Amino acid sequence: MCFLIGATGPGITATGEALLGCVSDDPYLFRTFVHVVQPVDGHAHVGTELVYATDREDLEPPFKVEPQEATRGINSQGLAFVVALAVEQSSGNMEVESVPFCNLSERMVNDCSSVEDALQLLEATPSVAPAFSVLLADAFGNLAHVEVGRFGTAVHQRFSEEKPGLAIAVDCYQSQELKHFNDPAAELQAQENNNG
Repeated sequence: MCFLIGATGPGITATGEALLGCVSDDPYLFRTFVHVVQPVDGHAHVGTELVYATDREDLEPPFKVEPQEATRGINSQGLAFVVALAVEQSSGNMEVESVPFCNLSERMVNDCSSVEDALQLLEATPSVAPAFSVLLADAFGNLAHVEVGRFGTAVHQRFSEEKPGLAIAVDCYQSQELKHFNDPAAELQAQENNNG
């Protein structure tokens, strides 16, 4: 299971600044590489790329990882994000073609300067694949937990310096709008996983 944590505001973090942290759950099938990107148009950013690192043909990657795709990162404007794969039910919104999350994450770090900018980008996308829980933080002290997938996008929590708080995300939906689309084995209370 991936674990994400975000915190912001006076009394929550020592300086009141927004902070993000994450842990990936599969150090054996993936390797993480750090990339510095300085695009001609857009914001410079540092991100981590996951590379599927096994030659075992019987193990399919749990999701497609695009070369150079940032799965966690921060840009020169101070917008940062971390993600955890959200395990959805197998049937999804088939009426709308899903946008690959790697396309959105690239646009987010290249074009967005704030949590608000990133939320507008994600909320304007009706279907995303694969599904992720995303924590966003910015240089203004804003923090958001947003969930994206084939069933839509939902902002689960928002915090700021004026509204301090803590957000935690794992490999399933938690929002009222999307949690009924979780794969049953990925539910927080499922005994088979290590969420309980």
